[in-house]
Amino acid sequence: MSTIKVIGQKSRTLQERFDALSKMIPASDDVITWVMDDALSLDELMAIANQANILALPVSLIQSAAHFDQLKAAIDTAGDVKWVNPLAHAPHFHALSKQLIAAGFKDKAINRLTLYKHNGGQTNTLTQELLSLYMWLDTTMSPIESITAVKRDKANRTVIVLSVKHEQGTITNVQIIYSDAADFVELEVTGERGMLVQRSDSECGAVVLSQGKSTVLDSVATKMNAQNLWYALHEKAPHQANEVSINTALAVVRATETSLISQQSVAVKGGNIV
Repeated sequence: MSTIKVIGQKSRTLQERFDALSKMIPASDDVITWVMDDALSLDELMAIANQANILALPVSLIQSAAHFDQLKAAIDTAGDVKWVNPLAHAPHFHALSKQLIAAGFKDKAINRLTLYKHNGGQTNTLTQELLSLYMWLDTTMSPIESITAVKRDKANRTVIVLSVKHEQGTITNVQIIYSDAADFVELEVTGERGMLVQRSDSECGAVVLSQGKSTVLDSVATKMNAQNLWYALHEKAPHQANEVSINTALAVVRATETSLISQQSVAVKGGNIV
């Protein structure tokens, strides 16, 4: 039976769920340390790495490209390091990825993602806010080719608008809205066979076919965040998060920063701004 040790301020519930899953699902006898505290200092992280057999880290820890290099140096003593993209395993993002495959969406045209976030999220760096999203878009749609970004400050909210162009020609329009309201997500993909939708208040996703018929896909099991993460932590080579994919997404974040200043589209390729 595997053991997952969770480090973080809100770790109790997740720890209990991990313990229950470890008893139910066969796995190796590994001891995995899952760090979900974004506020840890490099020294604290180094001390944890010194004691960890397998160290699992969320990419949300990464504050910038330079900070990523510092993190890698701090955890160099860990026996095995696994980077995980929590967003890819969050219920609705995870379900949408599965549904795209199940529905056979090959030609995804214009997609819309609206993320409502509480104002507290603005204390994060732009990298912490966007890195996970860009990694998910890169693998779920196709590699990102260019980005156009605009920031709008209004009386009671801040909105970041992103137009993401993918190599296959798909366009993903993203709005990140910071306000006093609770977090909420709306994901919508339009393809040749219709539309696929995921929302925070939906039990299931629906593919609306061109004939007007609606087919419900996926089950509640795909929306179990703890279970999704449990499997991700046990993957031997998680495709969602490795140094190459992280560096590629970091380049898109840098392109976003450039676009916010220039208000022009910025192209990226192979982890570099072009």
